[in-house]
Amino acid sequence: MLSLGCVLVLCLAAAAAEDKVRFNFSQTGKILLSWDEVWEVGSPNMMAFLMPDKSLKIKIALEGRADIGHSAVLKYKCANSATFNTIDLSSVTRHQERCESTQIPFSVRIIDAKEGSYEFKLLDTPLGSYDVFNSKLELLVEVLVAGQPEVKLVSNSLFVWSLEPLGKYRSKTSSGSSISTRFLTPDAVSFLKNLKMESNFGFKEFLDPSVVNALRNAPPFLRAKINMGAVLNFDAGSCENYQVSRAALFVNYHSKLDDKAQNLLKHIHLNLATGRLHYAAYGLSASIFNSFEGRSPTQVGICATLSFSGQGQPYDRTFSVEQKIPRDKVMYTKQGVNAPDCSLPDNVNEEPISIFSGMDHTPLVCPIICSDPLTVYKFTHTSKDHRRKALTPMSTKDWTEVDGIRVSKTGNIIEFPPTAQNRHAGQYMCEAGNKKFTFNADVVSMPQFSYKPSDGPSEVSGSLPAVIYAMEGESMSYNCSTYFNNVAQVTAEPVFYSPAVRESADWKELRMSEFNSLFGSRTVSVDTLTSLTDRRTINITVSRVPPGDSSTGRDFTHRVICRATVGKADAEKIGMPKYVVESGSSVFFLHRPTPASFDLSRARNCSEQRCSTASGAEFSVALKPEVTAKLKAIGVEVMAMFKIDDVYLKDLNIINQKGVSEITFERDTNRLTFKVHPITDDKVLVELQKRKTLTPVFNFRYPSRVSLVNLQLHKDRHGSRDVAAGDKDCRADRMCFYSTDFDVASSLRPIVMGIDFQGKPVLEVASAGPGILVAILIAFLLLLLIAALLVFLLRRDSGQTYMLDEKERQQGNHPDLEAKEEQFKEYQRPEEGGLKASRLSLSSSISAASKDDQELDEYGNDDDIDVGRFAEDGSFIGGYTTDPKKREAFNAHRV
Repeated sequence: MLSLGCVLVLCLAAAAAEDKVRFNFSQTGKILLSWDEVWEVGSPNMMAFLMPDKSLKIKIALEGRADIGHSAVLKYKCANSATFNTIDLSSVTRHQERCESTQIPFSVRIIDAKEGSYEFKLLDTPLGSYDVFNSKLELLVEVLVAGQPEVKLVSNSLFVWSLEPLGKYRSKTSSGSSISTRFLTPDAVSFLKNLKMESNFGFKEFLDPSVVNALRNAPPFLRAKINMGAVLNFDAGSCENYQVSRAALFVNYHSKLDDKAQNLLKHIHLNLATGRLHYAAYGLSASIFNSFEGRSPTQVGICATLSFSGQGQPYDRTFSVEQKIPRDKVMYTKQGVNAPDCSLPDNVNEEPISIFSGMDHTPLVCPIICSDPLTVYKFTHTSKDHRRKALTPMSTKDWTEVDGIRVSKTGNIIEFPPTAQNRHAGQYMCEAGNKKFTFNADVVSMPQFSYKPSDGPSEVSGSLPAVIYAMEGESMSYNCSTYFNNVAQVTAEPVFYSPAVRESADWKELRMSEFNSLFGSRTVSVDTLTSLTDRRTINITVSRVPPGDSSTGRDFTHRVICRATVGKADAEKIGMPKYVVESGSSVFFLHRPTPASFDLSRARNCSEQRCSTASGAEFSVALKPEVTAKLKAIGVEVMAMFKIDDVYLKDLNIINQKGVSEITFERDTNRLTFKVHPITDDKVLVELQKRKTLTPVFNFRYPSRVSLVNLQLHKDRHGSRDVAAGDKDCRADRMCFYSTDFDVASSLRPIVMGIDFQGKPVLEVASAGPGILVAILIAFLLLLLIAALLVFLLRRDSGQTYMLDEKERQQGNHPDLEAKEEQFKEYQRPEEGGLKASRLSLSSSISAASKDDQELDEYGNDDDIDVGRFAEDGSFIGGYTTDPKKREAFNAHRV
C-alpha cells in the first residue's frame, strides 16, 4: 500500500499496546485532481487547478485501531510563503478563510467530522496572469493520536494553483506595476464579429501577450494540457452554459468537440506559443456562414474559454468578452473563390512534446489548415523500434480506439490515455493535402508502485504487502518495484523505522546497517535491481526473525518503506518542487507458540475422563486469551483442525458423521473441540480403539482479503508438503505463514491424548435409524405370512387323507343314518385270569403251539383268506381292496 513521507513514522504505538495507526487511501497512479474530486490524505504528492465556484473534498481515513481517538490539523503554506500555518480541522464548523491578504485566498469547512471529510474552496484572487504558474498553495494534513503524542502522521503535499488570472482583465509586469489587458486582443474581438480575412491563408494576433508570456513560464506538463481560445455563441445565452453543438470554437482544443467543431479545426490553428490564430479563409468563412444562416440568430455572443484537456477536467472556465451583440452589428460572409489547398502555419514541420501518464487524456491536434472541409487527414505512429502503424478512424463512430489511442472521426485529432506507456512514444505524423507535420513524443510516467496498463487486463502491483507477520525463527523475502518512463533520475531505497522500546516511544528512521545493528547480526539483506531502465526493484530478505529481547522490550516489530524520489529537474516538469512516492508495510513480530501458549485444561486423555461407550468423550484445546487478543488486534487468522494418528479427523468419515461426533472451532476464542457421542455402533468403537493419538494443529494465516503478490514465505525447510492433505497443510496454503505442525520435534510438542474406549456398544431401538426399523418391520410381516401359509397347507393335506364319508357315499352307504341306529355297548373285560406282571418280561416270547399262532396261520395266503370271517358290522376294510373277488365277497357278507 502506498504511504507517504513522514507518514511512515506514523504508526505503531508502543509495542505492548500494538495500536498500529496509518492513513488509509486508494492506490492510484493519478497525480492531477479535478474539481469536485476527493483528495485522499496519505496519497503521494498531487496537484489541483481550482476555480472559486468549484470545490475539492478532503478526506482523512485511518486504519488500525478503530476505537483510537485522534485530532487532525490542516497545515498550509500561502503562495510565495516559506512557512506553514495551521488550521484545527475539528473546529471548522463553517468556512474559515485563510491567506486573505496574499495572492491565493481559500476557505475550509467541515462536511462530516465522523467520516473525516472537509470542503476546500478557492476565493477570488488578486493574482496577475504573469505569476499564475509561479504561485501555488501547499497543503498537508497532520494527525495526532490521542494519548500518544509521539505518534504523528504527516501526509504528502497537495499543490494548488488558480488559473483565474488568465481569464481576468488584469496582469502584472515583471517590475510589479499593474496593467490592464484583455484575454483576447481587440483585433481578435473585431475579427470574431466580422471575420474579415485579407487573404486565403492568414493569421490574427489572438491572445493577449501577457497570457502568452505566462504560458511560456508554465511547466511542460501544463503546456501540453492547457487549452485556450474563444467561442461564438449563436444563441447568445450565458457564456457559462453554452452548448458546443450550437456554437463555433476558435480554440487549440476542447474535450467536448463534436464533429462540426472537429471539422472547424481543419480551417484554423491557435498557436499558444505565439498567440496567433492561423486560418484558411474560404473554409473558415463557409463554416461560420453556414452555421449563422442555419440558425438566423438575432444576437451573437463572444466568450473566452480556458480549460485543461481530458475527460475529468480539473479546470474549465468560460468568461464573457462581448455578449448579445445585435445581428446588425455582425457580418459573416462567404469567400467568393474556393482554393482547395493546405498550409503549414509558421513553416514549422516538427515539434517535441511530452505526454504525461497518469494525467488524464492529452490531445494532439494536427496544425495543418485546409480550405476544403472534406480534406482527408491521416495520422501514423512510428514507434522507437521503427514499427509503423496507421491510426485510422471509423466513419460511424465519433472516436475510434487504436492501440490504446483515441482517434477523432475527422482524423485530425488524437488523444493519449492516462495509462500511456513507453510503447506509445515515438513519431506521430499527420498528413493533409500535400503537407506533413511531425510530433516527436516522449511518454513521461512519474514513479509509481502500481499502474494499470492500457492494454492489460488488470493492474500491475509493485507495492509492498500492507502487513507482514514475522514469526520468531522463520524466514521470508519481499520486494517492491517502482515503474516510470523517461525520468532522468530515480532513486529507490528501503527505509526502516525502529520498534519502540520500553524506555522510549520515539520512532527513528534507520538505514540498513543501523537497523541490523539493533539485532547484532545481518538479519535483513537488500538487493536493488536496475536491470530495466523503467523500473527499480528492491528485494528485502529476512534470513531468520530474531527473538524478542525481554530486558528492553524490543522485538522485530517495525515499519519498512520503499521510497522512490526523482531529481529536481524531473519534479519541475510537472510543476512540483519535489516528487516522492512510497510503499510501506507494517511488520508484526510474533513469538513462536509453545505449549504455554495454549489452554490445555480440557485436553484430558481417556484415562482421565473415563471415555466409555455410554458417556462418549470430549477433547478441547484453545489458544490462551492473551494470545488470541494479540492475534485479533493485528489481523492474524487462525485455522485449526485435529489429526487422529496421521489422518485428518475430518477425513475419517466413519467417525466424522452426524450422531457419532462433532468437531467445532470457535474463531472468537480460537477453541478447537472434538466431542464423541455415546457409541452404539461396533464399527465406530473398533475405529476409535485402534487409534492411539489425537493431535491439534493450529495454522496461522494472512486474512483472505490481503494481497501477497510480492511476499514469499520460506516454508520448504519444514519438509515437502503433504499433497493429499490439500490446503490443510500449511506448506500448501499460500496464506499460511506458520503452523504448529512444523514443530513436532522442536519447541512445540504435539498435544497427545490417548483414546482407549472401554465397554461394548449398547444397542438401543430408539437409536436405530429409520432404515433399520423399516427392515425389521418387513422381516416380521414376512414371518407372519410364512406361518399362515404353513398352517393352510397342513390343514388341506389332513382333510384329503381322512375324508371317509365321501368314500362311503360313493359305495351307496349312508354313514350318518347308520350312526343314528347303532347303540352304544359297554365294554366288559373277559373273565379269564389276567397275566401277572411277575410272569412277563421284555425277553419273554410267545409259544409256537399257542392258540395265537393258530389264528395267525389263517393269514398265510391272501388267496385263501375268507374275508367274511373277519368282517364286522360297520367295518369298511373289505371295501378298500383292489381285488374284484375280495370286493364281491365283502359285499355279499354285508348283505
